[in-house]
Amino acid sequence: MNQVVSEPDGHAGIRKWIEEHRGITTAVVLIVVLAAILYAIRHARPHDEATFDFIDEETGKPSAHSISEIPPLIGPGGNPSVVRAIYAGSQGSSNRKLLYLEKYSDEAKAYMEEYHRSGAHGPPNVPHPDEAVWVRLPDPGSKWVPRDSEQGKAITLHATR
Repeated sequence: MNQVVSEPDGHAGIRKWIEEHRGITTAVVLIVVLAAILYAIRHARPHDEATFDFIDEETGKPSAHSISEIPPLIGPGGNPSVVRAIYAGSQGSSNRKLLYLEKYSDEAKAYMEEYHRSGAHGPPNVPHPDEAVWVRLPDPGSKWVPRDSEQGKAITLHATR
């Protein structure tokens, strides 16, 4: 016994047209898929890159730079004056306070930049690690000291209390 399956009105005609025009149907589907892919590519935005707070020692202007940037960076005056700024309090908070500034020694900065360019993986073997990172208080005229020195430890420990 043959059973007739009834389809809702309109669907039988569409199904028949699709079956009779497979080439056109395939082309339309491919065009729609290609358009969707092109739209996604053109409108894709790179993910937000993590940043650190920086400040220009010459101008006092704060900025944000990629965590892959190694301070000091060259400022608008052409000098290596843009350094990492370590704050207490969240960004935009009324009680946010600049605790200290941080940069790498020239030797450590050069090594780290070459390490990143080489595409190496794992922790870098920075020469003279005890003198690689330097810190200072944000007060005008304060001196840069190695972070791992007694003075540097006093700056970073005091800042975190």
